[in-house]
Amino acid sequence: ARDFGSEWNLQATKQFGAHYTAGLKYGNYEADGDVPVLIGTTANVDTGLPVFNARLRQADLLASTEYPEAYFVARTFRFEGQRVAEVRGEFTLRGVSQPLSLYARHFACRSEDDGTEVCGGDFMGEILRSDFGATYLLPFVADRVRLLVRVEGRRPPPGPR
Repeated sequence: ARDFGSEWNLQATKQFGAHYTAGLKYGNYEADGDVPVLIGTTANVDTGLPVFNARLRQADLLASTEYPEAYFVARTFRFEGQRVAEVRGEFTLRGVSQPLSLYARHFACRSEDDGTEVCGGDFMGEILRSDFGATYLLPFVADRVRLLVRVEGRRPPPGPR
């Protein structure tokens, strides 16, 4: 399997039916470790409509004031050859943690001319918002929410920095 340990600089975009950018902490881990953490600020959700953004951030949906962060902690990785196929972990929203599997829709790695290794992919998972206490307008508005996560990581070439 590909060595995914040590010093990757990652960027991620997570979508809750809206554009949501998050930072990613990533360090040394084994394929079944639990170090990679995706952390996002719920106040950053952007649908393109300021009125709708404000509504999503209220206490009965994202509860951005009470719970300013949502995050994902990866626990295990499933590979198909050299490719990450699935990342299983725990997603926390509104202070509630639930298991979540993110399935790779696309994943690839490449080396740049300077020796930097770049890996990235698009991942998808689904949650029930009611599992996290976001029950506003159920059953009139769907309970199932699809999460789309785009991640790209860059590992500098070995040697002095």
